[in-house]
Amino acid sequence: MNIYRHIKCGLLLLILLATCQPENKTPNILYINSYHDGYGSSDEITKGIKETLSGKDVNLKILYMDSKRNSDPVYLKQISGTISNMILKDPPKVIITSDDNAVKYIVSTHLKDLSVPIVFCGVNWSAEQYDLPSDHVTGILEILPFKEGIEWARRYFPDLKKVYILSENTVSETKNTEFISHIARNIGIDLTYTLADDFLAWQSGFLEANNCCDLIYMPTNGAIKHWNDEEAIAFVMNHLHIPIITCDDFMMPYAVFGLTKVQSEQGVRAAETALKILKGADVANIPVTENQQIDIWYNPDLAERLNFSLDEGHIQEVKIFHY
Repeated sequence: MNIYRHIKCGLLLLILLATCQPENKTPNILYINSYHDGYGSSDEITKGIKETLSGKDVNLKILYMDSKRNSDPVYLKQISGTISNMILKDPPKVIITSDDNAVKYIVSTHLKDLSVPIVFCGVNWSAEQYDLPSDHVTGILEILPFKEGIEWARRYFPDLKKVYILSENTVSETKNTEFISHIARNIGIDLTYTLADDFLAWQSGFLEANNCCDLIYMPTNGAIKHWNDEEAIAFVMNHLHIPIITCDDFMMPYAVFGLTKVQSEQGVRAAETALKILKGADVANIPVTENQQIDIWYNPDLAERLNFSLDEGHIQEVKIFHY
């Protein structure tokens, strides 16, 4: 599919979503999701927003940028301009955004001078680079539990020194590597990276990691082209020689264990902030905060491939993943 079909499909999606909302011309809350319906991480954020706003005296309108599957600059410029124009023509009471792309391409580029309150969530590590005005923009940062994951792994692999980051090639993951590199230096970890564009590159990175490193850190896969769940599980099963950690629960089919973000927390807290603003809270007095919740996961089927098992005392701490 060429870029112009992507743009056409994206714009059609916006039109369909807009026409499926209640007839109220100015919804109280507009939620801009950087990605697409069906991507596990942002689906949980969306769920948190919907459940928090359910039964409240607000109308919720949702727009998807689809920027994980469609990352071409032409598409991003077009979709961001279309959404921004819709907002400027018919401003909502409050805007919620999730993940970096909505902030980078819409809020920072088009909406800095808009008086409408904006609550972001899912922005990785820091929002300083977007130069957001604090008088009408606040939000919740997403801090990956990388250090906590390494500390957990070192309980069982105390000589752990070389970690391979294997993920997708996106704005968010490039940003993650910058912050993870700083943490790794402070805790004595040497890092190697592969940010894969497609499934073959991911497979190649996986094989390289198993030959050169002590552990794989595998955050996400949503933008990896030609990804196949069944093939990926089989590939990991057949070629796994070192432990794998993830920070997202939907990646547990491919990981031995995970210290994962609770993505719904981002949506719940963003929606709660939006409700406070609708009740009169001043955005300037609402500080930017960070996520707090972490789940611990264990995949015994993959662990068995490494002849590895958790200590009895740790079993009570974890959620068990089964295929």
